[in-house]
Order: sequence, then structure tokens, then C-alpha cells
Amino acid sequence: MLWRMIKFLVKTSVKVIVLLVVVIGVLSVVNYFFDTPIDGHIDKVVSSVTGYAKSVDFKDSADKVTGFAQKVDFKGAADTVKSYAQKIDIKGAADTVKSYAQKIDVKGAADTVVNYVKKIDLKGFTSVVSDYVGKVDLSAFTDDELFSFYLSNPKDFINKGATLLENFWSNDTVHWDEKQGEIVYDKGVEQHSIPASVTGSTADLLTVCNTYLGVPYKLGGMSRKGMDCSGFVVLVHKEALGLSLPRTAHEIYTVATPIANESLVPGNLVFFSASGKRISHVGIYLGDGKFINAASGGPRTGVVVSKLSEKSWRRSFVGGGAIF
Repeated sequence: MLWRMIKFLVKTSVKVIVLLVVVIGVLSVVNYFFDTPIDGHIDKVVSSVTGYAKSVDFKDSADKVTGFAQKVDFKGAADTVKSYAQKIDIKGAADTVKSYAQKIDVKGAADTVVNYVKKIDLKGFTSVVSDYVGKVDLSAFTDDELFSFYLSNPKDFINKGATLLENFWSNDTVHWDEKQGEIVYDKGVEQHSIPASVTGSTADLLTVCNTYLGVPYKLGGMSRKGMDCSGFVVLVHKEALGLSLPRTAHEIYTVATPIANESLVPGNLVFFSASGKRISHVGIYLGDGKFINAASGGPRTGVVVSKLSEKSWRRSFVGGGAIF
């Protein structure tokens, strides 16, 4: 209310002054262009403005402003604010926060976390992972199929690597020699017995094969430090018979003479395909449904004796072939 009255007084005064200036300016312009005396007109304007100003009861307005100001209980308002501030129990609020903080059982929370961690069966979890890795049957994926398999199944390929590592260290045919500072191969590996009916070149071939039992699997390898399936076949044929064979399983398959399954004899080759198209694995038939090969997966890896009746081999078996 007070502010509105002050604004009214100021605006009224400004209007009077502006009106006076405008009127005087207009009269001056008329006098300049029309040579008309304006003294009398100015006197009339001043008299009109003065009359208007006298009609404004400034004293009454001032009294009203003063009266309004006197009615405002500034002290009471200040007392009210002060009283409100005094009613805020800052100490009580602080005590409440402190009490709440004290009720938080930090030690109990820590114990709960510790107990939760203790309840996590890490050993059981490890066993589950180990079992899962063990169940990944990738024994058929060898040689030139491995790279394409990795590109399409990187996760399973990693599982395969874990299986190979686990099987390698658990393989009874190898151990770490502290004196030599390297992995050595046990001399006492069980040899595959060669039937008396097997003679000549075939006997020589199978005898050489037996000397490689226990050598670990190594993709691209062709030595006693490690070899893949085709590397094993190429190496023993070269060592025993002086024959030079192509390097990959698929290439060997293309030069072998096909043999019917029921006509397989020791020394023949057996071929497998993981994809059903390209040959990806090769081994040497021993007779009685067994063959020797450099396996990359399954229950045992490296140069081992396997059975054609095993699920992984039965599923991927393509047929036999003769080289000599």
C-alpha cells in the first residue's frame, strides 16, 4: 500500500512537469512560424498547471503514507522472526543426526559382507566351470579347421584352449623335470601291441608310431615337442617308410586310395570331418576299431590311441584310405 501511494505521487508530479513542458514547446513553435505572441498563453498555461498542482492534496497523501507506515508493526514482525528462529531446535536436530549415525551398525554391516563372501562356494564354482570345460567336445576340430572354427566360435575356442591346458598338465605321459628345467615325456608310456600278423612296412610304421605316444598336441607342430594330426602322420611315414605326404589332413585325403570301412587293415589312414565337407583330422588305423592320432581335445590329448566307436569320432568319421 505504501509503495503504491509513493508511486502515485511521483507519477503525478512527473505528469504535471511533462505537460507544462509540452504546452510551452507547442506555443513556442506557433509563435515562431505564425508570429503570434504567446506570452498571454504561457501565463494561462502556468496558471492552469499551478491550479492543478494546488488541487492535489499532497499533505493528505503524505499523512496517509505516514499513517500507513506507523501502522506497520516492524518490531512485532522482528519479534516474530526472532521467536521462530528460537523455536528451531538446532541442537536437537544435531543430536538426532548423531543418534541416527550411532544406530548404524557399521561393524554388523561389515560382518554381513564378510559372511556373504564366505558363503560363496568358490571351490564349487571352480568345479562347475571345470566340468563345463570338460564337457566341451571339440576333439574333431583340428588342423586347418581350427582357424575357421575360432572365427565363428571364439568363446568355444577359448574353452577348447582351457581343456587342452587342463589335459596337458594332467596327462600322465608328461611331467616337469626340475633338473632339466623343462617338460619331459615319460619313457614308460604303454605301447600299443602290434599283432603278429602285421609284418613288413606296416609293422615298421606302427613301431615308429608307438615311439610318439605321449607327445603333446601342438597346432602346426611336427616334432617331439608337439605336433598336430597331419604332422604326426607325415612324420611317421617319412621316418618309417621314407614317404613324403602332403602337409594337411585334407591334402592327404585327396592322394589316398579310398578303402571301405569293413576292409580297413592296420596301417590304413582314417579321415574325419568336423564340418561334413572338408577333411579336418587324420589318424593311422591299428585294427580292432582303434587308431593312433594326435588329438587336440577330448579326455586325452596329444598322440594317443582312440576308438572309432567313441561318440566324437563316430560322428565325424568319413572313411579310410591307403597310402602304400
